[in-house]
Amino acid sequence: GAIIKAKQKGETGRELCAFETWRPATVSVTLGKNVTTMGKNVFDGCTGTLTITGNIPYTPSSYSNCNDWLYGADFTEIVVADSVETIPDNAFNFLYNSLQKVSIGTGVKSIGKNIFANAIPEIHIKDINTWLQIEHSDDILNGTDLYINGQSAYTITIPEGVTRISSYAFSGCKNIMYITLPSSVTTIGESAFYDCPELTSVNQVQSLTTIENNAFRYCKNLIAVDGTYKLTNVGDYAFQD
Repeated sequence: GAIIKAKQKGETGRELCAFETWRPATVSVTLGKNVTTMGKNVFDGCTGTLTITGNIPYTPSSYSNCNDWLYGADFTEIVVADSVETIPDNAFNFLYNSLQKVSIGTGVKSIGKNIFANAIPEIHIKDINTWLQIEHSDDILNGTDLYINGQSAYTITIPEGVTRISSYAFSGCKNIMYITLPSSVTTIGESAFYDCPELTSVNQVQSLTTIENNAFRYCKNLIAVDGTYKLTNVGDYAFQD
């Protein structure tokens, strides 16, 4: 069945059915794959790491419809395991100021809107190719540093075989400076690099034909998109500001 395991200082773990406010002893909480719904304020006052291995729960009849269970929690890190396929709208936006790091597994196929209440310092991914295949609905990286395999993604080389930089893929990313595209990329999606304040150059753009709406909007330090020999379509506001 559905199992919640919580580890406290000096303990190896135990199965729990309900939680009261634990201050400040909680080190980690793991939600099993069959946990689908939660009551309100379930982890009020809990700190440390929240690991999710299956569905991201929601609160029935809640006005936010998914995350009242996190109201009052103070988790500093979230680990979304490889077994998770969807991060729904508003998933973690009741973690106001405590959240410092989120790691997103390779199994995620879609990410909804308004995931976080505020910008968080770090988002970690394992594989850039998998990240580009996710259906992004919003700028999850808004004001955030991206890390790939533990390394700051200030320079990114897109793998050969990728044909499209997906919409919102790097929108709002704070630390990206240089992007190198393979010859296979033909399209840069809507808002793909929207408001990337440190982005300076996009290199080796040999086969690019389409730059969609807002693709580089507000990239105030962008100097060059180099080698757009086949470019035929530029969307609205693609290079505004």
